[in-house]
Amino acid sequence: MTDNTFAQLWNAIDDLPLVFKVDLLHWDKLTDERLKTKILREGQLFYPLQQQVRSG
Repeated sequence: MTDNTFAQLWNAIDDLPLVFKVDLLHWDKLTDERLKTKILREGQLFYPLQQQVRSG
């Protein structure tokens, strides 16, 4: 996900009238491996993953 797409997603979620807090992190920017492990174990995916298509 590009930084621009992430920013658009963050802004769209921030504008929602939610009664709870959403912790949105850019996976590729995370450097804390313990946090990544915890997210993989306990996190909830709500944005579809996209497969990268490589040419050549």
